[in-house]
Amino acid sequence: FPVTIRGVVLRVEYHVPIALKSVIEQRIGAVSYLFPAWVNTLTIRWAPSEEDIATAHPQYEYRAMTVTLHPPFLEDKEWHSSLIHEIGHGIVRPYVQIVDKMVEKFAADGIKEFLLDVLAAKEEEICEDLAIFIGKIQKDADV
Repeated sequence: FPVTIRGVVLRVEYHVPIALKSVIEQRIGAVSYLFPAWVNTLTIRWAPSEEDIATAHPQYEYRAMTVTLHPPFLEDKEWHSSLIHEIGHGIVRPYVQIVDKMVEKFAADGIKEFLLDVLAAKEEEICEDLAIFIGKIQKDADV
């Protein structure tokens, strides 16, 4: 059943292990105030791969975001920063989508792939900068 946290409907998909649901809800709740105002629905998925800690899939046009968690998320001491990084994708993705569409429509075929790769790399860098920035603000607030 969905839970509402600070106005965001949180859906934890059925294949997420039951023992993890309360941990996930607690951790999402700890950073829920950082989700962009446009996120009305947050879906949590589980992927048993070890390749990532978490990945985000913002869908601005549907006012929804999906975050896929991986086993390292549960062991990672930096889970907070990793989750904030993924929230950063929700903050910047609407703008990235606009640039992405412009590249697809107007860039020459020989350069499209390069530009899209650069755009994806810059999105990752901006999300990491946001995570670092928010971490610093939170650390200062604790002082």
